[in-house]
Parts: sequence; structure tokens; C-alpha cells
Amino acid sequence: METDSQERPGVAVGWSSRERWFLLILLVVAFAFRVWNAHTMRANPRFYEPVMDGRYHLDWARAILGGDTFQEGAYFRAPLYPWFMAAVLKVTGGSLFALRIVQALLGTCTVALTLLIARHSFGRAAGWIAGVVAATYWVLVYFDGELLIPTLYVPLLLAGLLAAMRLPDRAFSLRACLLCGLLFGLAAIARPNVLLFMPPLAIWLWFQAGRKRLAWLAVGVLTLGTLIPILPITSHNYSASGEGVLIASQAGVNFWIGNNPESDGMSAIVPGTRAGWWEGFEDSRRLAKREAGRDLSDKEISQHYAGKVWSWVAQAPGTAMGHQMRKARLFLLDWEVSNNQEIRFVSHRYNPLSRLSLSFAWLAGVGILGVVLALGARRWALFPLWGFVGTYAISVIAFFVCSRFRVPVLPVLIVLGSGACVRIMAWICAKRWGPVGGSIALIMAVFAFSSSLPKRLVTDGSGGFLALGNSAMQAGDLDGAETYYQEGLDISSRNQQLRLAWGALLRRRGQQQAARHWLDETVQVFPGYPEARVALCDLENETRNHTRAAELARAGLRGAPAQTGLRYELGRAYIGLNEAERGLAEFDRVIEEDPLDFVAPFAKGLVLMGAGRTGLAMQAFELAEANADRSKPEDLQRLQQILADRDQ
Repeated sequence: METDSQERPGVAVGWSSRERWFLLILLVVAFAFRVWNAHTMRANPRFYEPVMDGRYHLDWARAILGGDTFQEGAYFRAPLYPWFMAAVLKVTGGSLFALRIVQALLGTCTVALTLLIARHSFGRAAGWIAGVVAATYWVLVYFDGELLIPTLYVPLLLAGLLAAMRLPDRAFSLRACLLCGLLFGLAAIARPNVLLFMPPLAIWLWFQAGRKRLAWLAVGVLTLGTLIPILPITSHNYSASGEGVLIASQAGVNFWIGNNPESDGMSAIVPGTRAGWWEGFEDSRRLAKREAGRDLSDKEISQHYAGKVWSWVAQAPGTAMGHQMRKARLFLLDWEVSNNQEIRFVSHRYNPLSRLSLSFAWLAGVGILGVVLALGARRWALFPLWGFVGTYAISVIAFFVCSRFRVPVLPVLIVLGSGACVRIMAWICAKRWGPVGGSIALIMAVFAFSSSLPKRLVTDGSGGFLALGNSAMQAGDLDGAETYYQEGLDISSRNQQLRLAWGALLRRRGQQQAARHWLDETVQVFPGYPEARVALCDLENETRNHTRAAELARAGLRGAPAQTGLRYELGRAYIGLNEAERGLAEFDRVIEEDPLDFVAPFAKGLVLMGAGRTGLAMQAFELAEANADRSKPEDLQRLQQILADRDQ
């Protein structure tokens, strides 16, 4: 489609008064969508009591406000978003709802930047298409209401990309290069993986600048701008730890999470550690130190886990490559993988408007078509867009895939997709049916690929009710937990974790016989699900039915000999049957297989102390004390009393 100079992409296009009104209306709509989302989400039990990463960020922000030290040593995670949260909470008196309203303003900036990038790259029509999609796309709206990094990270990235796209218009002025670098540097101290994009961007800038002296100056100033926000963080890390940690020390741990023999490519759990945020953090540190046989600094822990990844890759390169391909597939799936709460379930349950939004499968199809078209005649002018999509996707796939990591590419896919839509419309007007047909075929192929979800993903909503029920259980609301669990079981009675949670609820209500019947049935239906068998063994041991507990544990261990939970229950059963030596032997095997376990050394100490073997008992208690953060409050209190009595 031919355009005049006022419409040519890459040329500044003036705004008519009508367009300004349209822009204002669009931004008001974008803000209203986000405010509505924040309002409706107040019905979510986790709105005021976030979990996992949201809780971590909130606790960090509150520690900043209180003048407290949140974590010793170098920053484990990039600090910009908690700093932002702390500033907003201070101004708003600590209101989490007000914080989300400020984030709605940031989300509205994301919409404006998406529109501006598309308008600059592909013209007016593309700008309006991109703006409307970004304003209403449910995933962007959802994350602007979460206490997670994308709400700040994404507008910084888009501002940096817009500045990069405009560098040729500004004759690669040093001021423009400095601004571009500053924006990407700020983004890096929110999440560092954007730094992978900076070398390709610098090379692109060098070639685009043309004259060598100007090119070197431009690259140097871009680099300087990027480093200005980062170097104070590096200085803090060196001062706090004595080591050169650029921004954060979490890279090696995250690398191992996403690249180990047990990884599914999306679960954020270090093998052998607990699922909670702080529990997993502490376990991963102690595990690294035990494997190394010495104390490790923050940087050394990161290097330890990175080394484990490269050892695994060297030992099984084919397996590792296949794993990367599976993660690449996860990155393109029409499913929002989450480590905090089931995103689609929560958004659709509390914000019905999200059900009306475009699906990721369509966005991926049109966006990838946009990438392909961008590689045409104008590929170098559009490099900041398609180059960012490629390098950023690699930076996510190299670690592990989840929705909040994928969010930054969504506005750029929207921009490229809007350019593709304008191109298709031009071909239709010109009756060029060949390119139209090829484009539609590519879109449909990507749509089909993206929509084909693997069976291992639980997409029926039962997991969402499980999370709500767990929150109610933690708050002591047993009736609420029962309601949520029942709704989940009505959807899928085969959700194993949900069945386990229902058994725990029955036990907490004192309905031991009903719990026994339920867990028995679960073990029969899912014989390969060891957690259900562990829960049943625990119930039998608690009710002193030790013979049956031993039978169940031995049967389970025949199929899963490394299951330390079953082995511990077998040890308890032997102790209950007055076979102390056999029980102690099982506890020793648990300690050998899981050096971070608390319950086995604690139970061993109690048995030995009861037998009058005080010296050996104290050794066991000292081992339990090293893993005290895995204990129940009542067990820890008893352990502390025992050790205090010893010291008197």
C-alpha cells in the first residue's frame, strides 16, 4: 500500500485534534479496565494476602519502609520493583488497593507506548489497532493488578524500545543514545535478563550509525547509559558481600530450576526443596553448601547451581536439547503458566470482562506473522522489535517458562501483529490473494500449535479452587475451604492434590474414619501418587494402627524406594510396634537421602533419649536444629527446650 510522507512508517506523524480525542478516550478506557480489574479482584482472598513472589515483594517493600534489613549480602533479586512499591505505599499510607491504582496508571502508560511504537513503525492504522488490543488484552490487565515485576518492567522496556526505534530519526544523537541506555538500564535493575538484548542492539546501532567515529561514540554512550542505573547496585552488592555481583545472585539457582533432570520447564522448585518461597530459598542454599562441603557465598551458590546445569548438559546433551525444545513449546502455548496462582482461573472468576478478550493463540499467530514480515525489506529498521522478541524469548526459555516472564513480549507481538494486519488489509485492497492466503495459513498453523495443550497441564479450573481452599485452610476458615474444595472436586475428582487437600480437611475436622476411607480410595485410584500414601500412613500412625501403616509404607517403597516420606512413616510404624532398631535404621536412611530433613533426626533423638542413649540423642537433635526451619512450631519449641535443658 502506497503512502505519502505523512503516513510513511518511521517518519514522525502529526496528531490531528480528532486523533488526540481518540487517544484520550482509549487511555481512559485502558485505565478503566485496570481499575475495574483491581476492584473486582478484592474478592480474591489473596488480594490483601499475596503469596509466593507477591508476598516476597510486599515484605521487602515493608522492610524498606521500616528501615529493616530484608536480606543480608548481595541482592538475591533485582530491587527496583520493591523500591517502587515502598515509595507508593509510603505515599498512600500502605494501601494495597491504592498501589494497584498506581499500577493501573503504569499499565495505561504501557498501552500508550505500545500505540506509539506501532504508529512509528507501521503508521496510524497499526497504532490504533495495537492500542486497542493492548488496552483490553486480559493478560496485560491482569498483571497490572498483581504485586509482580511486569507492571513496572514492561513500560520501561517499551520506553527503551521506542527510544531505540527513534534513534535514526534523531541522527543517533548522543543524548538520544544516553536516554535509550538509561531506560534499558532501569529495566535491568527490575529484571536483568534484558541485558541479553543489549549487545545485539549495540551492534545494530553501530551499523546503523554508519560513520565509524559516530558509531563508536553512539555505542559507548548507549553502554554508559545502561550502566548508570546498574553500577550503584553492583557497588552495593560488593559492599554487602565483598563479591562482584552485577545486579542479583539468583541466576544460577533459576538456571538449575529450569534445567535439571527432574525439571518440567515451568515449576519454580529446586529439586529436594520445599515449595514455599522462603522454604525453597533456605533449602536451596543449605543444599548447595552441603553438596560443596563448605560454606558458600551468594555468588558461589549461584555458580554452584550453574555448574550443576553444565554438568548435566555435558552428561546428557540430547536430553538437555529436547528439554529446551519442550520449554520453547511452553513459551508458545495458549496457557498462562503460573507459579503464584492459577492466572486464567482467577482472572475469569473475579473479572468477567477478561473472558471477552483475545486469546494468546491468536496474538501469537498474528504476532509471529508480523515477525516474519518484519524480516523483509525493512528488517534493519525494525530490528529493535524482532530482535527483542527473539533474544528475550531465548532468555526465558533458557531458564524456565511462566506467564509473568512471557508478559514483556506481549506488547511487542501486538505491535508486530498490528503491522501484519495493516499489510494484510493492503493486500486485500490490491486483490493480492496469494500473500493473503499464505498469511492466513501461517496464522492458523500457529494458532493450532498454540492451542494444542499437553495433557500434563491442569486446565479445568480445579487447581484454582485448590489454591482458594488452601488459602482458607491457612486462615482457619474450614467452612470456606470445604466450599472451595468441593467446587474443585465437582469439576475433577481426579485432581490428586485436591483429593489430598480434602483428606487433610477431614482430618482437621476430626473426621478420622472419613479421612481414612477417602485416602484409601485415593491410594487405590492413584497407586503411583506417593503423597496420598504418606498421608494415609501418617493417619494410621497417629491412630496407632501401626501394623497397617507399616504394610502401606512397605508396599509403597517397593515402587518408590527413594520416597523419604514413606520411609519416615515406616520408621514411625516400627517404633510404634516396639521395634526400635528397625525404626532408627529407617530414620537413618531418611537422613542419608534427605540431608535437609527435620522430622527424622528429631524423631530419632526422641527415641534415643527415651532409651537413655543421651549422647547419641543430642547428636540427632543438633542435626535437627540445623534444619529447624522445616519444623512445626510445637516440635521446634520442644527441641529448643531439650537443648536448653542440656546446656543448664
